[in-house]
Amino acid sequence: MAVHYPAPGRLEEIHASMRRMAESAAGTPGLLEIGPWLDRDRTRVVGVSKWESREAFEDAMPGSGVPNEIIHPGESRPREYFHLESPA
Repeated sequence: MAVHYPAPGRLEEIHASMRRMAESAAGTPGLLEIGPWLDRDRTRVVGVSKWESREAFEDAMPGSGVPNEIIHPGESRPREYFHLESPA
């Protein structure tokens, strides 16, 4: 899960960019589901992807989701990343 913080007036642009990324990822081996979501107060765009395994994610997106201090164009602060797993 990746949480994006769009700069004022950039919500739709960030959401559209994430939709395009999700569409381009369709068919990736191991990818079960992917897409962007808007939070209720429409201040964050949350990208969620579900994978068959952590290995499938790492194979398809090596190095993705590593926390850093980069503020991407159109965003107001660094992204937050969460790797969630279903308990055994």
